[in-house]
Amino acid sequence: MKITTNMLKPSFYVRYYRLFKEAYTIAWRNNRNTSIKKNRDINKSINEFIANLDKTIQPRETDFKPEILIPCYNQGRFLKDALSSINKRDIAVTIINDASTDDTAKYIEEVKKEYKFKLITNMVNINQVGSLNKAIENSENNLFIVLNADDAFTSYTIDTVVDLYKKDTSLRMIGGRCIGFEEKETLKLNSEFPTKLSYQPIYKTYGPNQAKLYKDPNDINMTMSSCSFLKSAWQAVGGFKELNQRVCSFDDRDFQMRVSAACNVAVIDEPLAFYRLNSSLGLGQS
Repeated sequence: MKITTNMLKPSFYVRYYRLFKEAYTIAWRNNRNTSIKKNRDINKSINEFIANLDKTIQPRETDFKPEILIPCYNQGRFLKDALSSINKRDIAVTIINDASTDDTAKYIEEVKKEYKFKLITNMVNINQVGSLNKAIENSENNLFIVLNADDAFTSYTIDTVVDLYKKDTSLRMIGGRCIGFEEKETLKLNSEFPTKLSYQPIYKTYGPNQAKLYKDPNDINMTMSSCSFLKSAWQAVGGFKELNQRVCSFDDRDFQMRVSAACNVAVIDEPLAFYRLNSSLGLGQS
């Protein structure tokens, strides 16, 4: 851009700021109104999705190759907590740095010294939806477990999820509850938890029959961190969607609802993740 004398005048910046603020406000209001309408029309949208769904789904995977996906936007300072909760050092891990604007890159370099993972760095911000789709498209694995960069797994999460896929061959997505926390000290609970549950966890199954009745985003309720799914499920519903293509406003709940409209989904009673309550919500998280 060519700099002109007028641009050096304070009035130029005032006008530019006002135009920017006005455009941002309009976009924010439009998104808010779209979100309100989507959440009001969930039942209509999910049934339209079911009616248009290709009922031919790929055969379910049997030889599981798990991978942890960690989308990260401006939350690099929490990555060590997230990575240290992955107690299977032989499992594939991918961090997606979604064009962070803070010192996340520095934190990634620091955790590289202790943890092994694949790094995808987005040159432009494509949000959590784009980051997850990109990682899955470029992966040779077939069982994905999401872990937001500011959260952590419970000590038994990975074994519980993988074992349940093996025991219940109808499932293509598994999720659970969470433990909300603000103080890092809460993560020490993991040292009290077993690394493997000594019992079969109780879970509720959701499928196409339940999906037809959805009216509220919490009619199927699981956290994004620890939400796991097979690649065939992701393919069956066309992956994660942008706001205008969702059946509800939330990217994670929309995906979970659409998968349950095509496949069987289990929600486990036990908490599978620690959910950080006091971290800022960034673009890569929404």
